[in-house]
Amino acid sequence: MPRAPRLPGRRATWFAVTAALAAAAACESADSYVYTAQRFDAAAACLEPYRAVEVVEGPGVAATCPASCLTVGVEVFVTTMCPPLPTIATELALDDEACVAARGALGTTCGEEPADTDADAESADDGAAADGSASPDLDASATDAGDGA
Repeated sequence: MPRAPRLPGRRATWFAVTAALAAAAACESADSYVYTAQRFDAAAACLEPYRAVEVVEGPGVAATCPASCLTVGVEVFVTTMCPPLPTIATELALDDEACVAARGALGTTCGEEPADTDADAESADDGAAADGSASPDLDASATDAGDGA
């Protein structure tokens, strides 16, 4: 007795159902996003570039809130991301000493030197004499030929 032929629709239906379930799962995971913030480097009084803090469940990301501070462990972060906050973070009061210092560093990124600092470093390195020999150690009692003394 001959076998009944397989129905191609059965396999196509299985793939369609699987694809629909995968799409539904993808839509559910779209309700989360990476919460980012800038870590405050207290020693250098600057903010590091934005970095991921945690994946947060929520309807979408918005970085339109006023700058706020949070801690993750002992580290202080500044962010303009709107809540919900990461579960591993604790929000600091705006008048908290660490938050005041961190928000004071807004606009400064660690590792970026002010433009004048590079020029000062170059002029300090140009201490070699014109003949290429090393410049002498400067002493407060030494007379500088360039000061007219």
